[in-house]
Amino acid sequence: MNVINSRKYEISFLVLTSLLLTLVSNLPYYSLFFNNFDDRLGVDWTALEIAYKITWYTLQCLFSILLVSVFNYYWKKYLLPKMAPLVITFPLSTIYNLLIAYGLLKASMYFADLTVGYPFGEHPTYMYYLWKYVYLIPSAVLLSYLLKLIVKKRVVELTNARLIEENLSIQLTTLKEQIKPHFLFNTLNTLSGCSHLK
Repeated sequence: MNVINSRKYEISFLVLTSLLLTLVSNLPYYSLFFNNFDDRLGVDWTALEIAYKITWYTLQCLFSILLVSVFNYYWKKYLLPKMAPLVITFPLSTIYNLLIAYGLLKASMYFADLTVGYPFGEHPTYMYYLWKYVYLIPSAVLLSYLLKLIVKKRVVELTNARLIEENLSIQLTTLKEQIKPHFLFNTLNTLSGCSHLK
């Protein structure tokens, strides 16, 4: 019987949930490029500028996905199996979140003159980044844990079904052996010997 490596699937789920949550959390902010706030602030973006900023923002989202996935991967693979205490894991996660938030904010302002929280200013944008990663990392871990439980439940069900099938197969083989002439003759011979002894 093949043994399923649940640890491999657990880490895969962790990376996939990080991907999904990061992507979903960024999608609503695409509307910021086309809302009415730009007109109020006197910002007149051409179609090329909008396309450039959307391209940069998309790359930023992909970079965010990579960073969150990498952190979750190593957190799950190296820190959690060793039962690292919260006094170690929580500060590491917080520092990582702060660095991601600050780095992405400054990179956006430098390369595209754009922040995700535009036009709400730099401080709310930084808080958005920080909140997003504080929210994303535990959420990805929780969701991957739930997916792992679902997979484990399914594995147990498949294992039980296979054991039942193997048991029935053994019973059928035993019954087939019992009705073979050679086996039947030996059984009758044994019974006859027992009756003579009595």
